[in-house]
Amino acid sequence: MSNIQDLFLYETDNSKIAGTLTGVVFPENKEQVSTLIKTAAKDIVPRGAGTNTVGATVPQNSLVICTKKMRKVYDFDAKKSTICAEPGVTSKELNEKLKAVGCEFPIYTNPQATLGGMIALNTLSSLGKYGKVSEHLWELEIVNGKGEKMQIEKTDLADIYGMEGTTGIITKAKIKVIPLQKKSISVFQSEDIEEIIAFARRLKSDPEVVALHFFSQAASIMMGLPQKNNLVIIFNSPRGKIKDDDYTMLEKKLEQGTLKLASDQSKEMEEAAFILGKLQDFLLFIQPYHLPFYGDFTSESIFIFFAKDDKVKFEILKVIDKLSGKPFLGYGLKRKNMIDPLRRKILQRVKKRYDPFLKLNKGKIADVTREELAAQTAKAPEENIVAEKGVTLDEQKNIIEKQLQDYRQTFQSEFSEEKVNQVEKISRQIPREIQRAQPPQNKSSDDLIRNIMFNKYEKKENTLINKKDEEDKKSP
Repeated sequence: MSNIQDLFLYETDNSKIAGTLTGVVFPENKEQVSTLIKTAAKDIVPRGAGTNTVGATVPQNSLVICTKKMRKVYDFDAKKSTICAEPGVTSKELNEKLKAVGCEFPIYTNPQATLGGMIALNTLSSLGKYGKVSEHLWELEIVNGKGEKMQIEKTDLADIYGMEGTTGIITKAKIKVIPLQKKSISVFQSEDIEEIIAFARRLKSDPEVVALHFFSQAASIMMGLPQKNNLVIIFNSPRGKIKDDDYTMLEKKLEQGTLKLASDQSKEMEEAAFILGKLQDFLLFIQPYHLPFYGDFTSESIFIFFAKDDKVKFEILKVIDKLSGKPFLGYGLKRKNMIDPLRRKILQRVKKRYDPFLKLNKGKIADVTREELAAQTAKAPEENIVAEKGVTLDEQKNIIEKQLQDYRQTFQSEFSEEKVNQVEKISRQIPREIQRAQPPQNKSSDDLIRNIMFNKYEKKENTLINKKDEEDKKSP
């Protein structure tokens, strides 16, 4: 690349973790990807738009292979409701093309995120009822760490999605699409988080509700919403009060607001997904801290924002762990140490099948630790290494020795001993039980549902106004 400033952009991603690269290349087809992998002397980082926030595409003295020029969308099959697309097409571009045939790909996320990146991270849709990318995959085409083109069928898709590019570079995806839904929104506001939770419980099982986005009072203020807890109910039908142009305007406002929160340099973001209704317990726990947070009840997910060096962060992270909350935005460099040892071993076995020379995206989720590499090199190399065509066992030993040096830096602890002791001290002060949310006793669920359907949306200085219907005011 001739533009040095553009080159600098590829040294990091939305995580803002600093990296170093040896170059950036932009292949236009799978044959070029294959040639690049076969001939590259350095480690390779596959990359789309770099919208992830965990450092999944940060290079470490690596060659970046950016797929943004591979963006064809083709072979729409109306009977099977499938379409093929290359990895560089963005979420926004894909749905604009699908709209022309009356369909949509319901994994909504950052509009600039690429399909390849979404698959590599197994992205969760912002419309939580549609789940993750993996639930909408039919088959994949990849180039593995040896430069071989492979067709990945349904039974082996888990070797690729969510692996953050450590097992191969995606060159084509066949995905399942759904008929285009005309969506609408209703908004409910309350100063009582328990009232929001009670609403969400009742609405969650409604087949027309595809998302239940909630915004804390602090987050609402930062996003320009009314200064209350806001619950945004998204329907896959015209049932909500906000629709058509008003729906589009509000959707854009919410999108811009959440992106603004995530990019705030004065804040640190943590995220978690829960199971078995534990998100509700967690919301009750963090409510007294008055933190900015937002999430979705349909996917049991939440984003929380802390001021930098906020000591309460450690306490809250301990509670997330206690309630079995797990990151859902990927692991990358930022969260790789959160993977439990058993799962790490499984991921490593998968990686070694597809990338025996450890070329792809080093230091990420499936990498080998320095201890494991040391144990491996201590054994007879013949027991651990299968010689590849044209590569001797001694050459492969040198590759592993070099990787061992790299991992000594990659896997250094991110916390000092003092920090670890501080976390342990705080964790001992956390209550063992957290009170479960109960619906308010003085209001019936039917009244709550009725109220939400009569919330009003008015275009006045681009803010939401929650007021009762005039007819309700006149009724006895």
